[in-house]
Amino acid sequence: MKDLKTILENKGHGILEMPSGTGKTIALTSLIVSYLHSPQGQSKHLRLIYLTRTVAETSKVHQELKRVFACIEQYENSAPTLCCLGISSRLNMCIHPTVSLCQSSPECDSRCRDRTASFVRDQADKNHDIETCHLFNEYWNDTEKQRLSTGVFSLDDLKNLGKERGICPYFLSIKSIETANVIVGCYAYMLDPQINQLIGLQPKEHDIIVFDEAHNIDNSCIDSLSAEVPRRMLDTCEDNIRSLTELIHQRRQTYIDTLNRDRDLMLQEIGREANLDQTEILAMSPYIPTEITQRVIPGSINNSEHFLSFLTFWVKYLKHRFNDNKPFNESPSCFLFNFSQVANKYNLDPLKFLAERLNKLFHTLMVTNLVEYKSLQQLCSFAALVSTHDEGFSVVMEGVTPITQQPQSLAILANQDKFQSTTLRLCCHDPQFVFRPICDTASSVIITSGTLSPLDMYPRLLGFTPVLVRSYTMSISRQCILPMVVTKSPDQIPLSTRFSVRNDPSIVRNFGSLLIEVTRIVPDGVVAFFPSYSFLRSILQSWKEMGTLHQLYNNKLVFVETPDPIETALALHNYQTACDCGRGGLFMCVSRGKVSEGTDSFQGHYGRCMICFGIPYINTESLSLRARLEYLRTKHGITEKEFLSFDAMRAASQCMGRVIRTKDDYGVMIMADKRFSLREKRKKFPAWIQQYLSEAQCNLSTEQTAGPIRSFLRTMGTPIPLQHQIGQSLWSLEHIGEYNEKEKQRILQEQGIHEHI
Repeated sequence: MKDLKTILENKGHGILEMPSGTGKTIALTSLIVSYLHSPQGQSKHLRLIYLTRTVAETSKVHQELKRVFACIEQYENSAPTLCCLGISSRLNMCIHPTVSLCQSSPECDSRCRDRTASFVRDQADKNHDIETCHLFNEYWNDTEKQRLSTGVFSLDDLKNLGKERGICPYFLSIKSIETANVIVGCYAYMLDPQINQLIGLQPKEHDIIVFDEAHNIDNSCIDSLSAEVPRRMLDTCEDNIRSLTELIHQRRQTYIDTLNRDRDLMLQEIGREANLDQTEILAMSPYIPTEITQRVIPGSINNSEHFLSFLTFWVKYLKHRFNDNKPFNESPSCFLFNFSQVANKYNLDPLKFLAERLNKLFHTLMVTNLVEYKSLQQLCSFAALVSTHDEGFSVVMEGVTPITQQPQSLAILANQDKFQSTTLRLCCHDPQFVFRPICDTASSVIITSGTLSPLDMYPRLLGFTPVLVRSYTMSISRQCILPMVVTKSPDQIPLSTRFSVRNDPSIVRNFGSLLIEVTRIVPDGVVAFFPSYSFLRSILQSWKEMGTLHQLYNNKLVFVETPDPIETALALHNYQTACDCGRGGLFMCVSRGKVSEGTDSFQGHYGRCMICFGIPYINTESLSLRARLEYLRTKHGITEKEFLSFDAMRAASQCMGRVIRTKDDYGVMIMADKRFSLREKRKKFPAWIQQYLSEAQCNLSTEQTAGPIRSFLRTMGTPIPLQHQIGQSLWSLEHIGEYNEKEKQRILQEQGIHEHI
């Protein structure tokens, strides 16, 4: 908190690494909210924007904020005059009886637009059979109900308030962004320019922005400016274009004058009040610089037929590139140059405006059910981005595989087109394009997580100079984690998952022996992380042939993560059930997978031991990754080895960090690879792991793990008296009062000395 205060007072940026479950969120929110609540903070109109990775994490932030607000009210005998607001998508906030049943965000957004768009409401005034949203109508017509009082409003609170007032909680939250003092949401609301511009949550001069669980923030930045076009999508786009063409012909019979005045009418639509943007502009345009968006749409695509004709030609060109069956990595300018060679009669300038022009066509034709045109929207966004950005971007085609080398299932799916699984990607390589403007505008930006090490890489990747960079050790009263590095088998065979030796039968057998020993000793849940799905599949097949899986079944029930999120969620639920009933479970998953990132699924007895088999290096065969590595080397001086090692160790730290999720949690960390014993690798672990990773625990064999694990679990199974914790990790109210009194005396004494001088 002292370091945080230093950052705020210097109006700078900071990187703070602190283990999850030890009070990071409450420390940040309590100090910053108090700073906002102070007369100095109120006079500067400070605002806190607290951003997390998932919706589940935002709910925890709201819980902590309610505790902070209650504490301020208790000590000051009045509630803080601050409004804390939670924001999320329609899918998470809709309370409409039928729209709220949607299973995906695009579907929910589309069905919401079908009931709230201005032309739908105008038609409903004439034809009462047309369904509109009564919640939005009540919100739109009653300005008094659009106001929020002071207090903390989580997503559930807003939904309950919407039910009480009979209004839409989603539009209420978007409207309240203008006046809220504290805003809690996910990364996309700040890092994704599309969403950022749509809801109006742009950084301001007096903003304090916190990115929690921000270990992968650089990837989030580049993903927000990247786009892709799968080969299959082009066929859907052609169907969408034909559908729009037919719709134009149908409407021409009745609205021919409207179609001729297409552009003028749409400029009037866009010029309406800002609140209408939330209901009508759902075909979001990608991030385009202001100097381009202020230009008038080229006349060559103003006419609807000409616009659709241009789109058709653009689709044919992309199909031509796919049919070449040649993986490539080109700059956007080179990619467009190839397009210009075949587009003799077309100017390239309209590409920048395809997304905006498509959105206006939807307005003109009063198109409903936009989810059917999702592929066409994605295609137009790709065109706008590839024609606007050049340096720091690459156009990459990957996944070209002849049908004879594909699995039978893929061959059947591809049918006669052997390139259906190919994907064309526009890859952003520099997260600074997104993150640097935020740092340049906001008063303070704070990046925090439990696994940020090595810390020195983030300022170089994100392009900012921090005031303070700090990695904290644990300050709890007893050692709650037992990290150890297993480097060899009992017969001294080195253990490693290097590609050249990972399928060695002796290494595979010894990995299985380690897992059998651990599952026999450790109660409840054990989680094993593997570098990739392919390695997980191969080692499971080998263990089945060796009989290792049968021995694991005798110790615990075995569950496996798959690329399918539904299958993984079911496996995770059954794993937790096995732990709850006392049978115990072994969950095998993949680094960088769904369950390895920012989840509390392994809290408490669900994760008493984490095993990381090998260092999870990313696949360097990807053309997009190769292009990014080359860009980082030439532009920022970050070598390929340096970045790959940084990326792999933060992924390993994230896997190990699943073992402790609360201050009462404890568990064992096992890193099974001889490379983890290297000092160069160990120093890249967070400080709270390094403090308990002794030299004696850095070169163990598989059989030497049993003794330390038994001793550690026996110690942690003994309850510790509360009075032993007071003064070390817990402060009572009496301690706080005594400390405050001493501080007052010290300040008075210093003032007396200054007055005397």
